[in-house]
Amino acid sequence: RQIAIYLSRQLLDLPFNDIGKKFNRDHSTVMYSVTNVEEKMKESRELREELETLKQMIREI
Repeated sequence: RQIAIYLSRQLLDLPFNDIGKKFNRDHSTVMYSVTNVEEKMKESRELREELETLKQMIREI
């Protein structure tokens, strides 16, 4: 779920509140999810590559 929230923020540039409504979560949970994924990306090259692949796949749709 955190990755889906992160990708929603990155690709759609929606406000945290709007993303939270779609995932039935509070805006603070969305903020935490985005920050958490960003921190994990700093530590993991594999995660960065996987997220980039997902972004490309979504953009092609």
